[in-house]
Amino acid sequence: MSLPDRAAVIDALIAQIDVQLAGVAAMTAAARDEATGSESRPENQYDTRALEASYLAAGQGQRLAELKELRMWAGQLSPAAADGPAAQGSLLQIALGRQVRDVLLSRAGGPVVEVGGRRVELISTRAPLGAALLGLEAGDGAELDSPKGPVLVEVLAVG
Repeated sequence: MSLPDRAAVIDALIAQIDVQLAGVAAMTAAARDEATGSESRPENQYDTRALEASYLAAGQGQRLAELKELRMWAGQLSPAAADGPAAQGSLLQIALGRQVRDVLLSRAGGPVVEVGGRRVELISTRAPLGAALLGLEAGDGAELDSPKGPVLVEVLAVG
């Protein structure tokens, strides 16, 4: 089985990130309004609504920043197939146990996109699976520790 079309994967990824960005931006604005609104003023020393709302706003703000960084990274990906060993930005087809999966190695994990009826997962190179795949070429394999014991991952194609 061959890899999905790389340009279509990148386009679908960017579109998915843009949808997530819009949603998280709206949630961040709502959380910020909640944290600073007059209804969040504490009624007594034990009222923590404003504090809780500020934590939520800070978390949403961090997620928004991460998505913006991922969007910028995805926008710089080349639609041309990459040769050589797996690196950030590589599109791979892997066999993990008995399962064949299409993955795109990324700086951060993220959405799963569907292209031509196939799922492509965004896998962080900091995650155990992504780290195990770095530097491998088609035909290479690696052993990955899992809660159920070692699992063999094999790279079927790189593009």
